[in-house]
Amino acid sequence: MTTSATPTRSLDVLPYLPQDNNASASQISHDVVEYISSDLGKLLRQSAAEFWGYVVNDASVFKCIDSYLHFRRRLFDEQVDAPPSSADDELARRVFMVLLRMSTAGEEGGPPPAEHGAVLYDNWLFDVPKLLDICILYGHTNRDLTSQLVSNVFKLQPGYLEDLNGCASTVVDNLNQMHKSTHQALTEPEPDPTALTEAASYFHDVVSTLLAFVQVYPVGTRALLAGEGAGLFAVLGVIHDDLFPAVQEVVKTYAPG
Repeated sequence: MTTSATPTRSLDVLPYLPQDNNASASQISHDVVEYISSDLGKLLRQSAAEFWGYVVNDASVFKCIDSYLHFRRRLFDEQVDAPPSSADDELARRVFMVLLRMSTAGEEGGPPPAEHGAVLYDNWLFDVPKLLDICILYGHTNRDLTSQLVSNVFKLQPGYLEDLNGCASTVVDNLNQMHKSTHQALTEPEPDPTALTEAASYFHDVVSTLLAFVQVYPVGTRALLAGEGAGLFAVLGVIHDDLFPAVQEVVKTYAPG
């Protein structure tokens, strides 16, 4: 397999941390966001060979993209600070463009098309959690390009479809465990409203993310619901019909004021 040349020096891209969502309200976070954005701009200006050298071999690039997808505030998260700044928007655009370039085969100087999927998979440049993060972060603002990106990844590496089904099975197990523990908490004489609110947020996160995925990549629904993944319908139905009304009632009862 063709390997990308190791760069002579790292770009030393900073990771994106939870507090960096506050770029509009914090000068330090604003500076971090601008540093990251500037470094990703440099990455995008590289030739294909240099770009792939950094993407595959520079750990700072990997950690930056991975941390951004993990920690970037979702649309449905509570907006406790100032709205996104122009620096936030520019960083979001550059992260997406790096991901889109990684998912696009045939660029002269990049991985040969026959090897592109293996390069993505073997170097963990994409995985199912990252693809789900991409859908929830970008699907609502640019569904067409996000669909193109995700479709490219699955076409280049069909192995991700098997991973998708394995991920669905894990989600079913997690939801069942959360349902059991939350149901048990509701039987306590004085249920903890904070814990129940966190449980409701988790359920909402899962549903919103899965919905974003099937909207961005509808053909992936079959793989998502194959085998043990079919249990998603059952557990989500139980949570919606049985758990949510009870959780909402408890939270209302113990809410301040």
